[in-house]
Amino acid sequence: MDWRKASVLAFTISSILIFGAMCYAQEEGIGAASEVPDVQWLWGETVSVDAAKAELVIKFLDYETEQEKQVTITTNDKTAYENVNSLAQIKTADTLSIDYVVDKDGKNIAKNISVERPEEINVPDTSTTIEPPMESMPEETIETVQPSEEPAQEPAGDMTEEKTEE
Repeated sequence: MDWRKASVLAFTISSILIFGAMCYAQEEGIGAASEVPDVQWLWGETVSVDAAKAELVIKFLDYETEQEKQVTITTNDKTAYENVNSLAQIKTADTLSIDYVVDKDGKNIAKNISVERPEEINVPDTSTTIEPPMESMPEETIETVQPSEEPAQEPAGDMTEEKTEE
């Protein structure tokens, strides 16, 4: 009878430890997920820039409603910039790609702002002149072909076809 009590006691303790650890891990995971806001992405055109308020207004297409909308994005000292050094270099009508988060107050805080610059088109240099092709080769470059002293070899087999009238 002692071994039954011992096995029930061991089973109960191990169950408490296993299920207790699982419940604690879930609570910890939920708390950690709610602390990290989701990073969202936006691509659009600059409507206005207010460097004093560290804000810019972006016009973008909402793909769900297929309507053009505007959103205000706030920058801070942690905002990273690509193709510009600061908010002051962004101009109206610039195309921007923005990674941002929504803080607990509902403000859109930019994490990364990338100014899209059109690629330069490579235009061929037309300053060099192209000489037209020569109509004939100069005489000194023309080689004279001497006939071979060996007789020409005839192809193997009879290559001529006889025509039959039908």
